[in-house]
Amino acid sequence: MIRINLLGVTKPKKGKRAPAMAMEGAEGGRGGLFVGLILLGLFAAGNYYYYHRLDSQTAALNQQLAHERAEGQRLADVKAKWDEKEAQYENAQRRVCIINDLKSAQTGPVTLLTQVADTVNMTDGVWLRSMQDQGGAIELKGNGLSVHAIANFMADLQKSGAFTRVEIKEAFQDESVKDMQVFVFTLDCDKAPPAPQPGQQGQQQAECAKLLQKS
Repeated sequence: MIRINLLGVTKPKKGKRAPAMAMEGAEGGRGGLFVGLILLGLFAAGNYYYYHRLDSQTAALNQQLAHERAEGQRLADVKAKWDEKEAQYENAQRRVCIINDLKSAQTGPVTLLTQVADTVNMTDGVWLRSMQDQGGAIELKGNGLSVHAIANFMADLQKSGAFTRVEIKEAFQDESVKDMQVFVFTLDCDKAPPAPQPGQQGQQQAECAKLLQKS
């Protein structure tokens, strides 16, 4: 039987397709290798960028840490100098306070004696023979021409503000004096506490008290 190909296309013979398939397989292998190389390159570039960024951040942090350490050392040096100056200032202030206290201790009895002497001068018929300081109190011994003069002297001492209590310990007539009437008296007087100093002086005394307590 005779067959006629109406399409005009020659049917390929068997055994001719193997070279084409082999060529396609070779091209597909080369394409996969190329894609693999690209992926590997991208992975390597990504790793390089990531580690480079980490190195940059580490270097920046190390630089910042070094700066902070240097600043901390500078501040520590400043604080040490400040503490040294403050200690020197407190020592100087403490010496000033001690000197002022010594001056007050020296002038206190003088001031009290002056007040008592002024009171004696303002009172007629009274004179002192001794004044003994007993810490918070003093003992006054003297003579008066009358009991009334001694009473006036006690009242004037109370009014002076130097004493909180003025009491007579003993009083008797001196029999050794023949020409006139003379009385011998002894007074016990409690000292008044020093008045608080207003304003800046009082503040300085308070600061001195704190400094002396620290020492």
